[in-house]
Amino acid sequence: MRVVPGLLLLLLACSALAQKDAAEKVQEGNVNNWIEYYKRQRESAATPSVGVAEEKRDERKEKRDERKEKREKGRD
Repeated sequence: MRVVPGLLLLLLACSALAQKDAAEKVQEGNVNNWIEYYKRQRESAATPSVGVAEEKRDERKEKRDERKEKREKGRD
């Protein structure tokens, strides 16, 4: 009779360890997923599309031209 409670205790301990291991793996997986997500976000933010870069360049040129025109009108 003493063997049965010992086996039950051993099975419960193994089950608890297995659950703990599974929970740790899930948590590690979640952390890895977040790391990958943030890496992708940083990469996409660091490399704007060509269209956006061209638009900003054009806006800067327009502002520069406007300032130049104002200066020239002030000289007249």
